[in-house]
Parts: sequence; structure tokens; C-alpha cells
Amino acid sequence: MAVKPIVIYGDPVLKAMCMALDFKEHSEIIQSACQDMVDTLAHVGGQGLAAPQIGIPVRIIVLHPEFFPGRPKDSVMVNPTIRRPGSLRDVKEEGCLSIPGVREYITRPTWCEVSFFDRKGQGRVVAASNALARCIQHEVDHLNGVLLLDYLSGRKRKNVAKRMRQLSKRAA
Repeated sequence: MAVKPIVIYGDPVLKAMCMALDFKEHSEIIQSACQDMVDTLAHVGGQGLAAPQIGIPVRIIVLHPEFFPGRPKDSVMVNPTIRRPGSLRDVKEEGCLSIPGVREYITRPTWCEVSFFDRKGQGRVVAASNALARCIQHEVDHLNGVLLLDYLSGRKRKNVAKRMRQLSKRAA
């Protein structure tokens, strides 16, 4: 389909609660969005991508297969829901395609179970751990209007937000 531009911090779509899609009613929209996301992620080279990051406020995420050995060629999750986050947590550095140049340490569960539909509409449940669990949680956060900046303390969040506004002014 097409490589889409990445939506950058400050765009309201990144803070929106995304809409779940019904396969029977929205099959063409789902297939088109999934392919655009797979193409875009392959082009930009991130670990994962959520639909709002290309301006579509729907509940779809894509995981890049190179970062997660043993996964299918393109790991598409439609309407993903984290059913059970693990109780053990760790702190790791994360970045975000929509917040370029920013990397912050974020605390997340090291394990989660996620239910979703694949791009054919088949229901799935996957238990994920470590980097895969972190990536799924990060991308599902996007679907709920949550950014990695939302995990930072007030002062740190303000500093990063200020830096992002300055970058966007320079780019304009």
C-alpha cells in the first residue's frame, strides 16, 4: 500500500482513545491500515507501530519481526487488550517514533498476556515476556492515548515537552 509519515508529539491523535474495529463492518479499512502500518514500520525501522502514529485513531498495532525472533513475518494485532500484566517489573530505556530523539527509562511488567485479532480476523492470545512484552505494552499505551512521557515525573515531562516544541518550531 503506502509508507505513511509518522505523527509527531503534539498532534492530538496521539492523545486520543482509539476506536475498536469490527471485522465484518470494517474489513477493508483494517486490511488497508494494516498494510500501511507494515510498510511504514519496515521503512522507519522501529520495533513497533500503533495506528495513531500514522494518524489513524483505531486499535491496531504492528510489531517488527526482526526484533522478535520466532514471530510471524508481520505481527499485526487488531483490537489488542492486555489481559494480564505480570507482577514482576523492570526498568528499561524506551524510545518512541513519535517523540524523536527522546529515550527515557520506563518501569513496566516483564510479562503480559494479550488478546487480539490477527489480520484475518482470527482471535488469538499470546503470552509475551521481556522485550516483546515491553513493546506490546508501549504500543497498546498509544491506543489508549498514553505516551512514554506520561510515565515521567512532572518536571522531567515538562522539560521533554519543551524540547519537543522547540524541535517542531525549527522544523516548521
